[in-house]
Amino acid sequence: MKRLSYLEMGEILLAYFLYVLGLKIILNFLFDSFSGININIPFNVGNFQLYFIYTIIILFIYLLILKFINKRKCSEIGFKSFSKKDLKFALIFVTVLFPVALIARIFDPSFDIWYANREGLLTMLAVVMLWVQMPFIVLKEELIERSLIQSRLTKAYGPLITILAVSINFGIAHFFLSIGGMLHTSMILITVFLGSIIMTTAYEKTKSIFTTMIIHFAYNVIVILQVYLHATEQIIYELIFWLVWAVLFFMFFKRSAAVFKELFVMPRLSEIALKEKIFIVIFAVIFPMFFFLLLNGII
Repeated sequence: MKRLSYLEMGEILLAYFLYVLGLKIILNFLFDSFSGININIPFNVGNFQLYFIYTIIILFIYLLILKFINKRKCSEIGFKSFSKKDLKFALIFVTVLFPVALIARIFDPSFDIWYANREGLLTMLAVVMLWVQMPFIVLKEELIERSLIQSRLTKAYGPLITILAVSINFGIAHFFLSIGGMLHTSMILITVFLGSIIMTTAYEKTKSIFTTMIIHFAYNVIVILQVYLHATEQIIYELIFWLVWAVLFFMFFKRSAAVFKELFVMPRLSEIALKEKIFIVIFAVIFPMFFFLLLNGII
């Protein structure tokens, strides 16, 4: 396995910082700078938030700079040709996410109503507007998770440690304090962690950001629809929804399980240098916990 340089470690931590806080700081600075010279940048077009497009532009510029500096090929950061085989793989892995979505509904029955009220998903128009924005939200997360972070980690730690580290990291990143809603936010942490395991596994298998984008987008669209159906008490349609997803899960589970069996192999820890061992703990737990405490006003 390849050793991580201190520069590469810094780039990985910087990518996470951009995700949780850095992009917001950069955009606020740009908005303030432009408004200072009487140039107003729109935040929205109707109900569509332009924030996500701005963040993607910044991320692509950052990726191009890194590509020029590090001389990495596009395929090394997940941008490779996308085939029908990859599409089929992605769709199969969407079915594997069925238990992840079901967990919150079993252990936290009021989750859907809480989430629908929190995100304003009580009308079909609101659902469609979120669907329209979803490709940009997903692209932002995938550029950071796969291109900037996972593609680096996997060369130093192998598939299993990378899958677990990225999933723990981004699970904590989605956790937040909510008065009266700690069970709900804890459920978000758990489901994001489990969902991330499946998506990071898909990337380890295909090394394609397009595959994980499809899985990520499809899963979010499906779950948003389910939340809407439950919150608006469309019981028959929700029941059909769960039954179809369950059938597809059992149809393709055996095929997808072979992928997990192939990749979930513990590497020899003796082959990982001490600095890499320390860094993976910092990345997976300490760094995201620091920002969790900071953003929630605890420190």
